[in-house]
Amino acid sequence: MAISSIYLMIGFNCWGLFIARFVCGLANGAIRCLIPIYIYDIVSDAQRKRMDFLLQAQFAFGVLIVFISEYTENSYIPNIVATTVSLIFMISFGFLPESPRFLCFKRETNSAREIVAKFKNVDADIEETLRIWSQREQIIDTNPVKILFDGTLQLKQVVTLFGLVIFEQLIGAISALFYMHKILNLTHGEFTPEMTAILCCAIFTAGIAFPNICSYLGKTKTVLVWSSTCMAMSLGALGIYCHLLGTLGKIDDYKVAPLALLGLFYFCFAIGPHSFTWQYVQETIPVEHFFNIRNLLVAVSWIVIFAITRALPRLIDVIGVGWLFWYMSLMCLFLTIFSAVIVPEHKKLPEEKKLVYAGESSEGDV
Repeated sequence: MAISSIYLMIGFNCWGLFIARFVCGLANGAIRCLIPIYIYDIVSDAQRKRMDFLLQAQFAFGVLIVFISEYTENSYIPNIVATTVSLIFMISFGFLPESPRFLCFKRETNSAREIVAKFKNVDADIEETLRIWSQREQIIDTNPVKILFDGTLQLKQVVTLFGLVIFEQLIGAISALFYMHKILNLTHGEFTPEMTAILCCAIFTAGIAFPNICSYLGKTKTVLVWSSTCMAMSLGALGIYCHLLGTLGKIDDYKVAPLALLGLFYFCFAIGPHSFTWQYVQETIPVEHFFNIRNLLVAVSWIVIFAITRALPRLIDVIGVGWLFWYMSLMCLFLTIFSAVIVPEHKKLPEEKKLVYAGESSEGDV
């Protein structure tokens, strides 16, 4: 990733830039698959939530850097940041311990136990995890699609996992970031499209820090339902604003509406679907299948992002930006219904993390 970022910054050959972007995409895909699992394997439960925040915030922060570079008309900023971060990663990985999961695959269970002991207590649960990781053939040779239908996971669990991942991207919040300037040019407002995009992305980045606080105000499912409801209302109001703008030509009294409503949408997206989707993924999948199924879900997520991102500019040209907001609002409404009817309740306290499905109970609380 460091090499491709450097070439993207200084290269001029068309084919070289094409290859550099291809290599950068492969590197980014590997990072998104491997780093979360590496962190999941070695950190304690208390540290994991902080790491989740950093992993989720880095994407939004990267988009924010791109928006700032466009605003300042300095196209080198994103590549400089990407190169710097990649080099820091490359150097720091030389001092980090090996993945205990990988060591167990190589039958080096004692070394894996020593690494785990540096980060958290080695108890009966950890010993069982190490034993499962040592079953290399059983884990690697298992088809992740087969796991979904062999009874390891309940049908409702499978529907919940894929439903949350797909709905999170069908909303189009991530895809809209790639075309934010085009959307805002058609929406108008008090601020320039560039400044509105920066402020909305900053709100999105800051909002990712709030899920843990919100979880103490209400149960996870409650926050998910209310956040998706607020997202639907804000985008619906923005659709009305665009239709009135097209009819009246200008609306002087509500020129802050695009920033206020989009800011509310991205804040609710950050504290709701964007954060809790992968929290459910992390706490639902059995440890022996976590690597396979999580990577499958990541692949599904990015396939949907790619499809929506490719369709979005055409959609804007055909139906207009107002109807685009109505489409996104409808997807948010579907997510609200899905969350209320299908998604299981989640325990409120960090140490009580078991998901409770219909017909099951945890310490008498369903």
